[in-house]
Parts: sequence; C-alpha cells; structure tokens
Amino acid sequence: MQTALLTLLATASAVLHLRAEYIGPDWQVYTFKPLTMIFILLLVLRVVNPVSVRYKRIIAAGLGASLVGDVLLMLPLDLFLPGLIVFLLAHVVYIAALWLASPRERAPWWTPLPFMLYGVFVYSMLLPGLEDMTIPVLVYVVVISVMGWFALRRWWMVRNAPALLAVLGAVFFILSDSVLAANRFLRSFDASTAVVLVTYYVAQWLLARSVEASPAS
Repeated sequence: MQTALLTLLATASAVLHLRAEYIGPDWQVYTFKPLTMIFILLLVLRVVNPVSVRYKRIIAAGLGASLVGDVLLMLPLDLFLPGLIVFLLAHVVYIAALWLASPRERAPWWTPLPFMLYGVFVYSMLLPGLEDMTIPVLVYVVVISVMGWFALRRWWMVRNAPALLAVLGAVFFILSDSVLAANRFLRSFDASTAVVLVTYYVAQWLLARSVEASPAS
C-alpha cells in the first residue's frame, strides 16, 4: 500500500513538474522537481525487506546525490558542470551498490560490450559540439556505461527480479542522459525535456524498486 501510494505521489509530482517545464510557473518547477525525487527516495527508505541493508543504504545515497544534482540543474544559473559532477558521483554510488551486491564470481566476457559500444557511439556523435566539455563528458559516458555493465553483470549472475529492475533502471538512465546531451551539444528539440524527464524518473523509480527483495531472491 505504501509503495503504491508513494509511486502515485511521485507520478503526480513528476507530471506537474513536466507541465511546469513547458508552461510554468517557475515555482512549480522548483517545487515538484525535488519533491518527485523525495517521494522516490521514500520508496527506498520504507523498505523493510531489502536485498541487503548495505544495498538499500547505498542506493538511497545515490538518490540523495541525484536530488542535489536536480537542484543544481534547475536553478536559473549555468550550473551544468557542477550538476554533471554531482550526477557523476551519483552514478559512482550506484556502481558501488551494484558491485557490492554482486556475487564474487566471473561474469561472461560479453557483459560490458552493449554499453561500451553504445557509449562509443554516443560520444562520437557528441564530440564535434563538446569543445571545453570534451573530457568531462567523456568521463561521464565511461562512468554511466560502467553502471549499465555492472547492472547487467549482476543480473546475469543472480537472475532475480530486483536485479532486472536495476538493469532496466540503468538503461533508462543512459537513455535519459543521452537525450539530454544530444539536446545540449548536438541539436535542441522541443520534446527533449519530456523525454529526458520521463526516462529519468522511470530510471530512478526502477533503481529504488530494485532495493526490495523478491520472494524468490
């Protein structure tokens, strides 16, 4: 019941945020953007049967870092680089959670390939427009690709529902960041805000839901 209620509240807040991004007013952006992430964070904090207590705490820390990044990026200032750094730290936190929750055994050699190839493709497309952001964006692409790899690696070894949710969360996060980067460095388009926000909130919700252990896990 609490999960359904918090998901409903997060969805309503996300819709109000998206509406405000397009038609205002600004105070609704400043209210509903962080509020949506707070509801998603509460989804994690209320879990009583986590995959592991450590995994729960680290995912919560990643969501908290994402909340800080959201605040930096929504302010009427050019804080893209600080926001990028904070989200980079959030991804590092997620990587740590996925690594520490994985069995200590060798995964198939091919697990990094999908994310590595996608990262190379996206970065090569963005490169002409990056200018002084060449290195920061490269680091970001590498880190988020590693997050996707670690999520897939963990799912391949444990094969349970929480691990699958984490993989889907990583994929949606990569898609969100790809569209955000394409809109900023390649070519802007009106629908980018909607695509970025929807995929971003879905990604964070999936990562939050990956904390609760399934009956079979």
